Amino acid sequence: MAKTSVRPVSTVAVDDAAEPGRGALAAPGSPGSSGPSPRERLAVRVVTGAFLVALFAYAGVIVFGASPLRGSPAWPDYVPGHVMFGTDSAGYYRASHHVWWERGFFGAPMIYPLLLQVLVRNLVAVVLVQTALYGAAWIWLARVSARFAARPTMRILIAAILFALALSPELLLWTASISTETLSIAHAVAFLAALVSVAEQPTLRRWTVLVGLVVLGALLRDSNTAIALLVLPAGVVAAVRFPAWRRFALASAVVCTVVALGVSSLANIGSVPYAGDDCDVPPTSDDCPPRWLYPLMDTIVIRVVRDEGSYDWFVARGMPDAAVVKKYTDVYELDIGEFKEPQFDEFREWIYSEGRTSYLWFLVTHPRYTLWRPVLADEQIFLPGSDSNLAPETRRSYGAYTGSTPGAIYGWFGAAAFWRWLGLVEVWALLVVLALSGLPATPLRRDGRLRLALGVGFAVGLLHAVANYHGDAAEVGRHAIAPNAQLRAILWVTTLLAIDRWWSRRRSRQVPEGDLVADRSG
Repeated sequence: MAKTSVRPVSTVAVDDAAEPGRGALAAPGSPGSSGPSPRERLAVRVVTGAFLVALFAYAGVIVFGASPLRGSPAWPDYVPGHVMFGTDSAGYYRASHHVWWERGFFGAPMIYPLLLQVLVRNLVAVVLVQTALYGAAWIWLARVSARFAARPTMRILIAAILFALALSPELLLWTASISTETLSIAHAVAFLAALVSVAEQPTLRRWTVLVGLVVLGALLRDSNTAIALLVLPAGVVAAVRFPAWRRFALASAVVCTVVALGVSSLANIGSVPYAGDDCDVPPTSDDCPPRWLYPLMDTIVIRVVRDEGSYDWFVARGMPDAAVVKKYTDVYELDIGEFKEPQFDEFREWIYSEGRTSYLWFLVTHPRYTLWRPVLADEQIFLPGSDSNLAPETRRSYGAYTGSTPGAIYGWFGAAAFWRWLGLVEVWALLVVLALSGLPATPLRRDGRLRLALGVGFAVGLLHAVANYHGDAAEVGRHAIAPNAQLRAILWVTTLLAIDRWWSRRRSRQVPEGDLVADRSG
Protein backbone atom coordinates (compact mmCIF):
# COMPACT_ATOMS: atom_id res chain seq x y z
CA MET A 1 0.00 0.00 0.00
CA ALA A 2 1.31 3.45 -0.88
CA LYS A 3 2.29 5.71 1.99
CA THR A 4 -0.26 8.40 2.80
CA SER A 5 1.15 11.90 2.52
CA VAL A 6 -0.54 14.72 4.40
CA ARG A 7 -0.79 18.21 2.89
CA PRO A 8 -1.59 21.38 4.81
CA VAL A 9 -5.20 21.38 5.92
CA SER A 10 -5.85 24.64 4.10
CA THR A 11 -5.41 22.85 0.78
CA VAL A 12 -6.38 19.18 1.10
CA ALA A 13 -6.73 17.22 4.31
CA VAL A 14 -5.63 13.87 2.92
CA ASP A 15 -3.74 12.79 -0.16
CA ASP A 16 -6.53 11.13 -2.08
CA ALA A 17 -4.21 9.55 -4.61
CA ALA A 18 -2.78 7.36 -1.87
CA GLU A 19 -6.13 6.29 -0.49
CA PRO A 20 -6.79 2.58 -0.82
CA GLY A 21 -9.35 1.97 -3.53
CA ARG A 22 -9.05 5.60 -4.63
CA GLY A 23 -8.77 4.70 -8.29
CA ALA A 24 -12.36 3.52 -8.47
CA LEU A 25 -13.55 7.07 -7.81
CA ALA A 26 -10.78 8.85 -9.67
CA ALA A 27 -11.80 12.12 -11.24
CA PRO A 28 -10.80 12.74 -14.83
CA GLY A 29 -7.47 14.48 -14.85
CA SER A 30 -6.78 13.69 -11.18
CA PRO A 31 -4.23 11.25 -9.76
CA GLY A 32 -5.30 7.73 -10.59
CA SER A 33 -7.06 8.76 -13.79
CA SER A 34 -5.76 9.47 -17.26
CA GLY A 35 -8.51 12.00 -17.96
CA PRO A 36 -11.49 11.91 -20.32
CA SER A 37 -10.98 10.71 -23.84
CA PRO A 38 -11.85 12.88 -26.86
CA ARG A 39 -14.90 10.72 -27.43
CA GLU A 40 -16.09 11.30 -23.86
CA ARG A 41 -15.51 15.06 -24.15
CA LEU A 42 -17.58 15.13 -27.32
CA ALA A 43 -20.39 13.15 -25.71
CA VAL A 44 -20.48 15.47 -22.70
CA ARG A 45 -20.59 18.51 -24.95
CA VAL A 46 -23.43 17.02 -26.99
CA VAL A 47 -25.45 16.19 -23.88
CA THR A 48 -24.84 19.64 -22.38
CA GLY A 49 -25.64 21.38 -25.65
CA ALA A 50 -28.89 19.43 -26.04
CA PHE A 51 -29.83 20.40 -22.47
CA LEU A 52 -29.27 24.09 -23.16
CA VAL A 53 -31.21 23.93 -26.43
CA ALA A 54 -34.19 22.27 -24.72
CA LEU A 55 -34.01 24.69 -21.78
CA PHE A 56 -33.93 27.87 -23.84
CA ALA A 57 -36.39 26.50 -26.39
CA TYR A 58 -39.01 26.45 -23.63
CA ALA A 59 -38.00 29.93 -22.48
CA GLY A 60 -38.16 31.18 -26.06
CA VAL A 61 -41.65 29.82 -26.60
CA ILE A 62 -42.77 31.45 -23.35
CA VAL A 63 -41.32 34.93 -23.78
CA PHE A 64 -41.87 35.25 -27.52
CA GLY A 65 -45.25 33.53 -27.67
CA ALA A 66 -48.09 35.36 -29.30
CA SER A 67 -50.71 34.86 -26.59
CA PRO A 68 -50.94 37.47 -23.84
CA LEU A 69 -51.54 36.10 -20.38
CA ARG A 70 -55.22 36.23 -19.54
CA GLY A 71 -56.14 38.22 -16.51
CA SER A 72 -52.79 40.00 -16.30
CA PRO A 73 -52.77 42.75 -13.66
CA ALA A 74 -52.75 46.43 -14.50
CA TRP A 75 -48.99 46.51 -13.95
CA PRO A 76 -47.45 45.62 -16.22
CA ASP A 77 -50.11 46.17 -18.87
CA TYR A 78 -48.86 43.26 -20.96
CA VAL A 79 -47.20 40.02 -19.97
CA PRO A 80 -45.39 38.47 -22.96
CA GLY A 81 -46.29 35.01 -24.14
CA HIS A 82 -47.20 32.73 -21.28
CA VAL A 83 -45.04 34.31 -18.59
CA MET A 84 -46.77 33.37 -15.35
CA PHE A 85 -47.63 36.43 -13.31
CA GLY A 86 -49.58 35.86 -10.12
CA THR A 87 -50.21 37.47 -6.75
CA ASP A 88 -46.68 36.91 -5.49
CA SER A 89 -45.35 38.21 -8.80
CA ALA A 90 -47.28 41.41 -8.20
CA GLY A 91 -45.66 41.70 -4.79
CA TYR A 92 -42.14 41.42 -6.19
CA TYR A 93 -42.97 43.80 -9.01
CA ARG A 94 -44.34 46.46 -6.69
CA ALA A 95 -41.45 46.04 -4.24
CA SER A 96 -39.00 46.70 -7.06
CA HIS A 97 -40.43 50.22 -7.42
CA HIS A 98 -39.13 51.13 -3.96
CA VAL A 99 -35.59 52.20 -3.17
CA TRP A 100 -33.54 50.04 -0.85
CA TRP A 101 -34.10 52.08 2.31
CA GLU A 102 -37.91 52.12 2.06
CA ARG A 103 -40.08 49.61 3.87
CA GLY A 104 -41.87 48.72 0.67
CA PHE A 105 -38.67 47.24 -0.79
CA PHE A 106 -38.50 44.74 2.06
CA GLY A 107 -42.07 43.63 1.56
CA ALA A 108 -40.52 40.60 -0.15
CA PRO A 109 -37.14 38.84 0.22
CA MET A 110 -34.76 41.27 -1.38
CA ILE A 111 -33.03 39.24 -4.10
CA TYR A 112 -35.98 39.05 -6.51
CA PRO A 113 -37.01 42.73 -6.31
CA LEU A 114 -33.33 43.56 -6.77
CA LEU A 115 -33.20 41.37 -9.88
CA LEU A 116 -36.24 43.17 -11.27
CA GLN A 117 -34.56 46.52 -10.62
CA VAL A 118 -31.32 45.48 -12.31
CA LEU A 119 -33.27 44.28 -15.38
CA VAL A 120 -35.47 47.42 -15.35
CA ARG A 121 -38.55 45.25 -14.81
CA ASN A 122 -38.28 43.74 -18.28
CA LEU A 123 -40.08 40.43 -17.81
CA VAL A 124 -38.55 38.88 -20.93
CA ALA A 125 -35.08 39.62 -19.57
CA VAL A 126 -36.07 38.26 -16.14
CA VAL A 127 -37.22 34.93 -17.59
CA LEU A 128 -34.10 34.58 -19.73
CA VAL A 129 -31.71 35.48 -16.90
CA GLN A 130 -33.30 33.18 -14.35
CA THR A 131 -33.36 30.42 -16.97
CA ALA A 132 -29.63 30.94 -17.55
CA LEU A 133 -28.91 30.77 -13.81
CA TYR A 134 -31.07 27.66 -13.53
CA GLY A 135 -29.18 25.96 -16.33
CA ALA A 136 -25.77 26.99 -14.97
CA ALA A 137 -26.53 25.47 -11.56
CA TRP A 138 -27.50 22.10 -13.06
CA ILE A 139 -24.44 22.06 -15.33
CA TRP A 140 -22.19 22.80 -12.34
CA LEU A 141 -23.72 19.96 -10.33
CA ALA A 142 -23.48 17.55 -13.26
CA ARG A 143 -19.81 18.30 -13.86
CA VAL A 144 -18.62 18.15 -10.27
CA SER A 145 -20.64 14.98 -9.55
CA ALA A 146 -19.43 13.24 -12.70
CA ARG A 147 -15.82 13.78 -11.64
CA PHE A 148 -16.36 11.23 -8.88
CA ALA A 149 -17.27 8.47 -11.36
CA ALA A 150 -14.59 6.15 -12.67
CA ARG A 151 -16.21 5.00 -15.89
CA PRO A 152 -16.77 7.34 -18.86
CA THR A 153 -20.24 5.91 -19.50
CA MET A 154 -21.32 6.69 -15.96
CA ARG A 155 -19.95 10.23 -16.12
CA ILE A 156 -22.07 10.87 -19.20
CA LEU A 157 -25.09 9.15 -17.64
CA ILE A 158 -24.88 11.30 -14.50
CA ALA A 159 -25.00 14.45 -16.61
CA ALA A 160 -27.84 13.13 -18.76
CA ILE A 161 -30.01 12.12 -15.77
CA LEU A 162 -29.49 15.41 -13.94
CA PHE A 163 -30.31 17.37 -17.10
CA ALA A 164 -33.47 15.27 -17.59
CA LEU A 165 -34.44 16.07 -14.00
CA ALA A 166 -33.91 19.77 -14.66
CA LEU A 167 -36.11 19.56 -17.78
CA SER A 168 -38.98 17.74 -16.06
CA PRO A 169 -42.22 19.75 -16.24
CA GLU A 170 -42.55 19.93 -12.44
CA LEU A 171 -39.35 21.99 -12.25
CA LEU A 172 -39.07 23.59 -15.70
CA LEU A 173 -42.54 25.14 -15.43
CA TRP A 174 -41.30 27.75 -12.95
CA THR A 175 -38.60 29.17 -15.21
CA ALA A 176 -41.43 31.02 -16.94
CA SER A 177 -42.84 32.52 -13.75
CA ILE A 178 -42.15 35.84 -12.10
CA SER A 179 -41.52 34.23 -8.73
CA THR A 180 -38.64 32.98 -6.61
CA GLU A 181 -39.16 29.30 -7.46
CA THR A 182 -36.61 29.15 -10.29
CA LEU A 183 -33.94 30.99 -8.34
CA SER A 184 -34.69 28.84 -5.30
CA ILE A 185 -34.23 25.65 -7.32
CA ALA A 186 -31.03 27.03 -8.83
CA HIS A 187 -29.78 27.96 -5.38
CA ALA A 188 -30.58 24.52 -3.92
CA VAL A 189 -28.80 22.80 -6.80
CA ALA A 190 -25.81 25.16 -6.63
CA PHE A 191 -25.57 24.61 -2.87
CA LEU A 192 -25.40 20.85 -3.47
CA ALA A 193 -22.79 21.37 -6.20
CA ALA A 194 -20.70 23.47 -3.81
CA LEU A 195 -20.91 20.73 -1.15
CA VAL A 196 -19.72 18.11 -3.64
CA SER A 197 -17.00 20.48 -4.83
CA VAL A 198 -15.74 20.87 -1.25
CA ALA A 199 -15.79 17.09 -0.89
CA GLU A 200 -13.61 16.82 -3.97
CA GLN A 201 -11.05 19.30 -2.69
CA PRO A 202 -11.73 21.33 0.49
CA THR A 203 -9.84 24.50 -0.39
CA LEU A 204 -10.47 27.90 1.16
CA ARG A 205 -11.98 29.22 -2.07
CA ARG A 206 -14.50 26.38 -2.31
CA TRP A 207 -15.49 26.75 1.34
CA THR A 208 -15.96 30.48 0.76
CA VAL A 209 -18.27 29.80 -2.19
CA LEU A 210 -20.31 27.40 -0.06
CA VAL A 211 -20.71 29.91 2.79
CA GLY A 212 -21.55 32.62 0.26
CA LEU A 213 -24.38 30.48 -1.10
CA VAL A 214 -25.76 30.02 2.42
CA VAL A 215 -25.82 33.81 2.85
CA LEU A 216 -27.38 34.29 -0.58
CA GLY A 217 -30.08 31.74 0.25
CA ALA A 218 -31.12 33.67 3.36
CA LEU A 219 -31.56 36.77 1.21
CA LEU A 220 -33.52 34.82 -1.40
CA ARG A 221 -36.17 33.20 0.81
CA ASP A 222 -36.97 33.59 4.51
CA SER A 223 -37.11 29.83 5.17
CA ASN A 224 -33.39 29.61 4.32
CA THR A 225 -32.56 31.55 7.48
CA ALA A 226 -32.97 28.27 9.40
CA ILE A 227 -30.09 26.83 7.38
CA ALA A 228 -27.98 29.95 7.89
CA LEU A 229 -28.47 29.74 11.65
CA LEU A 230 -27.11 26.18 11.63
CA VAL A 231 -23.75 27.52 10.48
CA LEU A 232 -23.20 28.89 13.99
CA PRO A 233 -22.96 25.51 15.78
CA ALA A 234 -21.26 23.96 12.75
CA GLY A 235 -18.68 26.75 12.72
CA VAL A 236 -17.96 26.34 16.43
CA VAL A 237 -17.47 22.58 16.05
CA ALA A 238 -15.22 23.10 13.03
CA ALA A 239 -13.15 25.69 14.90
CA VAL A 240 -12.53 23.20 17.71
CA ARG A 241 -11.96 20.19 15.45
CA PHE A 242 -9.74 21.91 12.85
CA PRO A 243 -7.53 24.60 14.43
CA ALA A 244 -6.07 25.63 11.07
CA TRP A 245 -9.58 26.59 9.92
CA ARG A 246 -10.60 28.29 13.17
CA ARG A 247 -10.61 31.86 11.93
CA PHE A 248 -12.55 31.05 8.77
CA ALA A 249 -15.06 28.84 10.61
CA LEU A 250 -15.82 31.44 13.27
CA ALA A 251 -16.04 34.26 10.71
CA SER A 252 -18.49 32.19 8.62
CA ALA A 253 -20.60 31.45 11.69
CA VAL A 254 -20.77 35.14 12.63
CA VAL A 255 -21.60 36.31 9.09
CA CYS A 256 -24.35 33.72 8.56
CA THR A 257 -25.88 34.42 11.98
CA VAL A 258 -25.89 38.18 11.43
CA VAL A 259 -27.47 37.78 7.99
CA ALA A 260 -30.13 35.37 9.31
CA LEU A 261 -31.07 37.71 12.15
CA GLY A 262 -31.01 40.66 9.76
CA VAL A 263 -33.38 38.95 7.36
CA SER A 264 -35.74 38.20 10.24
CA SER A 265 -35.63 41.88 11.23
CA LEU A 266 -36.43 42.94 7.67
CA ALA A 267 -39.53 40.73 7.82
CA ASN A 268 -40.65 42.97 10.70
CA ILE A 269 -39.73 46.21 8.94
CA GLY A 270 -40.98 45.35 5.46
CA SER A 271 -44.55 46.11 4.47
CA VAL A 272 -46.39 44.01 1.94
CA PRO A 273 -46.27 46.12 -1.23
CA TYR A 274 -49.41 44.84 -2.91
CA ALA A 275 -51.67 45.57 0.07
CA GLY A 276 -51.79 49.28 -0.70
CA ASP A 277 -50.56 51.84 -3.19
CA ASP A 278 -47.99 53.31 -0.82
CA CYS A 279 -46.47 51.04 1.78
CA ASP A 280 -43.71 53.31 3.04
CA VAL A 281 -45.62 53.57 6.32
CA PRO A 282 -45.27 51.93 9.73
CA PRO A 283 -45.73 48.18 9.19
CA THR A 284 -48.45 47.91 11.82
CA SER A 285 -50.81 49.71 9.47
CA ASP A 286 -53.74 47.53 8.38
CA ASP A 287 -53.33 48.83 4.85
CA CYS A 288 -49.70 47.75 4.68
CA PRO A 289 -49.11 44.91 7.17
CA PRO A 290 -45.67 43.36 7.74
CA ARG A 291 -44.83 40.64 5.27
CA TRP A 292 -44.90 37.87 7.88
CA LEU A 293 -48.63 38.42 8.51
CA TYR A 294 -49.91 36.49 5.48
CA PRO A 295 -48.04 33.19 6.02
CA LEU A 296 -48.71 33.26 9.79
CA MET A 297 -52.41 33.93 9.21
CA ASP A 298 -52.49 31.09 6.66
CA THR A 299 -50.97 28.70 9.18
CA ILE A 300 -53.27 29.71 12.04
CA VAL A 301 -56.41 29.48 9.90
CA ILE A 302 -55.52 26.26 8.06
CA ARG A 303 -53.82 24.22 10.80
CA VAL A 304 -54.25 25.59 14.32
CA VAL A 305 -57.93 26.48 14.18
CA ARG A 306 -58.88 23.12 12.67
CA ASP A 307 -56.87 20.95 15.07
CA GLU A 308 -58.62 20.59 18.42
CA GLY A 309 -55.48 19.86 20.41
CA SER A 310 -53.49 22.72 18.88
CA TYR A 311 -56.44 25.08 19.16
CA ASP A 312 -56.88 24.42 22.88
CA TRP A 313 -53.15 24.97 23.47
CA PHE A 314 -53.23 28.38 21.78
CA VAL A 315 -56.45 29.47 23.50
CA ALA A 316 -54.95 28.53 26.89
CA ARG A 317 -52.08 30.90 26.08
CA GLY A 318 -54.10 33.92 25.11
CA MET A 319 -55.45 33.37 21.60
CA PRO A 320 -59.01 34.74 21.43
CA ASP A 321 -61.87 32.56 20.32
CA ALA A 322 -61.31 32.07 16.60
CA ALA A 323 -64.93 31.34 15.74
CA VAL A 324 -64.80 34.19 13.22
CA VAL A 325 -62.30 32.28 11.09
CA LYS A 326 -63.51 28.72 11.70
CA LYS A 327 -66.15 29.08 9.00
CA TYR A 328 -63.49 29.47 6.32
CA THR A 329 -62.61 26.14 4.78
CA ASP A 330 -59.84 27.67 2.71
CA VAL A 331 -57.63 30.58 3.64
CA TYR A 332 -58.25 32.21 0.27
CA GLU A 333 -61.89 32.66 1.22
CA LEU A 334 -60.65 35.06 3.92
CA ASP A 335 -59.63 38.11 1.96
CA ILE A 336 -57.05 40.35 3.62
CA GLY A 337 -59.41 43.27 3.18
CA GLU A 338 -62.12 41.40 5.07
CA PHE A 339 -59.58 40.60 7.79
CA LYS A 340 -59.53 44.34 8.62
CA GLU A 341 -63.24 44.42 9.50
CA PRO A 342 -64.32 45.01 13.15
CA GLN A 343 -65.29 41.39 13.91
CA PHE A 344 -61.64 40.39 13.46
CA ASP A 345 -60.21 43.15 15.69
CA GLU A 346 -59.43 40.97 18.71
CA PHE A 347 -58.06 38.10 16.65
CA ARG A 348 -56.01 40.46 14.48
CA GLU A 349 -54.53 42.22 17.53
CA TRP A 350 -53.41 38.86 18.94
CA ILE A 351 -51.83 37.88 15.62
CA TYR A 352 -49.81 41.11 15.60
CA SER A 353 -48.75 41.06 19.25
CA GLU A 354 -48.31 37.41 20.20
CA GLY A 355 -48.99 35.28 17.13
CA ARG A 356 -45.40 34.64 16.04
CA THR A 357 -43.93 34.00 19.47
CA SER A 358 -46.80 31.69 20.40
CA TYR A 359 -46.47 29.68 17.20
CA LEU A 360 -42.68 29.40 17.53
CA TRP A 361 -42.98 28.26 21.15
CA PHE A 362 -45.60 25.72 20.09
CA LEU A 363 -43.18 24.21 17.56
CA VAL A 364 -40.36 24.13 20.13
CA THR A 365 -42.47 22.49 22.83
CA HIS A 366 -44.12 19.98 20.48
CA PRO A 367 -41.19 18.28 18.72
CA ARG A 368 -43.31 15.30 17.71
CA TYR A 369 -45.71 17.61 15.87
CA THR A 370 -42.86 19.65 14.42
CA LEU A 371 -40.98 16.66 13.02
CA TRP A 372 -43.75 14.13 12.40
CA ARG A 373 -46.42 16.35 10.87
CA PRO A 374 -44.38 17.07 7.71
CA VAL A 375 -43.83 13.31 7.33
CA LEU A 376 -47.58 12.87 7.12
CA ALA A 377 -47.51 15.45 4.32
CA ASP A 378 -44.98 13.38 2.39
CA GLU A 379 -46.87 13.83 -0.87
CA GLN A 380 -46.47 17.60 -0.65
CA ILE A 381 -42.75 17.26 0.05
CA PHE A 382 -41.84 14.51 -2.42
CA LEU A 383 -44.42 15.28 -5.12
CA PRO A 384 -44.67 19.08 -5.11
CA GLY A 385 -46.07 21.13 -7.92
CA SER A 386 -48.91 18.82 -8.94
CA ASP A 387 -52.42 20.23 -9.18
CA SER A 388 -53.50 18.38 -6.04
CA ASN A 389 -50.68 19.98 -4.05
CA LEU A 390 -50.98 23.54 -5.29
CA ALA A 391 -53.25 25.94 -3.51
CA PRO A 392 -56.29 27.18 -5.49
CA GLU A 393 -54.80 30.67 -5.73
CA THR A 394 -51.59 29.25 -7.17
CA ARG A 395 -53.45 27.18 -9.73
CA ARG A 396 -55.45 30.23 -10.75
CA SER A 397 -52.42 32.51 -10.91
CA TYR A 398 -49.77 30.19 -12.32
CA GLY A 399 -51.03 26.94 -13.72
CA ALA A 400 -54.32 27.71 -15.43
CA TYR A 401 -52.97 29.18 -18.64
CA THR A 402 -53.02 27.02 -21.74
CA GLY A 403 -49.58 26.52 -23.19
CA SER A 404 -47.68 27.53 -20.07
CA THR A 405 -47.05 23.99 -18.84
CA PRO A 406 -44.17 22.18 -20.58
CA GLY A 407 -45.40 19.23 -22.57
CA ALA A 408 -44.29 16.95 -25.38
CA ILE A 409 -40.68 15.84 -24.96
CA TYR A 410 -40.42 17.52 -21.56
CA GLY A 411 -42.95 15.01 -20.26
CA TRP A 412 -40.58 12.25 -21.33
CA PHE A 413 -37.78 13.85 -19.34
CA GLY A 414 -40.05 13.96 -16.30
CA ALA A 415 -41.03 10.30 -16.73
CA ALA A 416 -37.34 9.33 -16.87
CA ALA A 417 -35.98 11.41 -13.99
CA PHE A 418 -38.84 12.87 -11.89
CA TRP A 419 -40.57 9.71 -10.73
CA ARG A 420 -44.06 10.26 -9.36
CA TRP A 421 -44.60 6.93 -7.57
CA LEU A 422 -44.59 8.15 -3.99
CA GLY A 423 -43.96 4.77 -2.34
CA LEU A 424 -41.05 4.02 -4.67
CA VAL A 425 -39.48 7.44 -4.06
CA GLU A 426 -39.78 7.01 -0.29
CA VAL A 427 -38.17 3.54 -0.35
CA TRP A 428 -35.47 4.90 -2.63
CA ALA A 429 -34.81 7.77 -0.23
CA LEU A 430 -34.60 5.37 2.73
CA LEU A 431 -32.04 3.20 0.93
CA VAL A 432 -29.96 6.24 0.05
CA VAL A 433 -30.04 7.47 3.65
CA LEU A 434 -28.86 4.04 4.84
CA ALA A 435 -26.07 4.07 2.26
CA LEU A 436 -24.93 7.57 3.22
CA SER A 437 -25.05 6.82 6.95
CA GLY A 438 -22.28 4.24 6.63
CA LEU A 439 -19.42 6.73 6.80
CA PRO A 440 -15.93 5.19 6.56
CA ALA A 441 -13.50 5.23 9.47
CA THR A 442 -11.54 8.08 7.85
CA PRO A 443 -14.19 10.61 6.78
CA LEU A 444 -11.55 13.17 5.71
CA ARG A 445 -10.63 11.02 2.76
CA ARG A 446 -12.23 11.77 -0.58
CA ASP A 447 -14.85 9.00 -0.54
CA GLY A 448 -15.79 9.81 3.04
CA ARG A 449 -16.04 13.51 2.28
CA LEU A 450 -18.39 12.77 -0.63
CA ARG A 451 -20.67 10.67 1.55
CA LEU A 452 -20.63 13.34 4.21
CA ALA A 453 -21.39 16.09 1.67
CA LEU A 454 -24.33 14.19 0.19
CA GLY A 455 -25.60 13.35 3.67
CA VAL A 456 -25.41 17.00 4.74
CA GLY A 457 -27.16 18.00 1.53
CA PHE A 458 -29.94 15.51 2.19
CA ALA A 459 -30.37 16.72 5.78
CA VAL A 460 -30.43 20.36 4.65
CA GLY A 461 -33.02 19.53 1.99
CA LEU A 462 -35.27 17.89 4.57
CA LEU A 463 -34.77 20.79 6.98
CA HIS A 464 -35.68 23.23 4.22
CA ALA A 465 -38.82 21.25 3.42
CA VAL A 466 -39.82 21.17 7.11
CA ALA A 467 -39.20 24.91 7.45
CA ASN A 468 -41.36 25.56 4.39
CA TYR A 469 -44.09 23.30 5.74
CA HIS A 470 -44.32 25.12 9.07
CA GLY A 471 -43.61 28.55 7.60
CA ASP A 472 -46.66 28.83 5.34
CA ALA A 473 -49.50 26.32 5.38
CA ALA A 474 -51.16 27.68 2.25
CA GLU A 475 -48.70 26.60 -0.43
CA VAL A 476 -46.49 23.81 0.84
CA GLY A 477 -46.59 22.12 -2.55
CA ARG A 478 -45.07 25.15 -4.26
CA HIS A 479 -42.57 26.10 -1.59
CA ALA A 480 -41.27 22.52 -1.34
CA ILE A 481 -40.22 22.43 -4.99
CA ALA A 482 -36.65 23.71 -4.39
CA PRO A 483 -35.74 21.27 -1.58
CA ASN A 484 -37.44 18.50 -3.56
CA ALA A 485 -35.16 19.20 -6.53
CA GLN A 486 -32.15 19.04 -4.20
CA LEU A 487 -33.29 15.77 -2.61
CA ARG A 488 -34.00 14.11 -5.95
CA ALA A 489 -30.63 15.18 -7.31
CA ILE A 490 -28.96 13.56 -4.29
CA LEU A 491 -30.93 10.35 -4.84
CA TRP A 492 -29.74 10.14 -8.44
CA VAL A 493 -26.11 11.11 -7.78
CA THR A 494 -25.77 8.68 -4.86
CA THR A 495 -27.39 5.82 -6.78
CA LEU A 496 -25.38 6.31 -9.97
CA LEU A 497 -22.07 6.65 -8.13
CA ALA A 498 -22.86 3.53 -6.09
CA ILE A 499 -23.50 1.61 -9.33
CA ASP A 500 -20.27 3.01 -10.75
CA ARG A 501 -18.32 1.90 -7.67
CA TRP A 502 -19.89 -1.57 -7.74
CA TRP A 503 -19.20 -2.00 -11.45
CA SER A 504 -15.59 -0.81 -11.11
CA ARG A 505 -14.91 -3.22 -8.27
CA ARG A 506 -16.51 -6.04 -10.23
CA ARG A 507 -14.33 -5.24 -13.23
CA SER A 508 -11.20 -4.99 -11.09
CA ARG A 509 -11.75 -8.59 -9.92
CA GLN A 510 -12.31 -9.89 -13.44
CA VAL A 511 -9.84 -7.92 -15.55
CA PRO A 512 -6.04 -7.78 -15.18
CA GLU A 513 -4.83 -4.43 -13.81
CA GLY A 514 -3.25 -3.37 -17.07
CA ASP A 515 -6.45 -4.00 -19.04
CA LEU A 516 -8.50 -2.17 -16.40
CA VAL A 517 -6.35 0.95 -16.65
CA ALA A 518 -6.66 0.87 -20.41
CA ASP A 519 -10.43 0.45 -20.09
CA ARG A 520 -10.72 3.53 -17.81
CA SER A 521 -8.64 5.68 -20.12
CA GLY A 522 -10.77 4.79 -23.12
